[in-house]
Amino acid sequence: GLVIAADAEPGVDVERVAAHAPGVVAAATRFGSAVADGEPATAILELGGTIAVVSVLSADAILVVLLRADADVAPLIHD
Repeated sequence: GLVIAADAEPGVDVERVAAHAPGVVAAATRFGSAVADGEPATAILELGGTIAVVSVLSADAILVVLLRADADVAPLIHD
């Protein structure tokens, strides 16, 4: 992936995050196929102290939002 814009805490390698985003979407797509329920819109990864929200905006754009584990993610995942 190509970083268009980033604002991250020190230590976050935004280029590596962007590089892995398509793989997250690909895995979510395979999971959606396995449960016969279509393409993913959003994938949420709960890591040690971080929550990653990976959203498919279009065929050419993926949005990754990284939050502290104690952040309120509801506004990002509910329409």
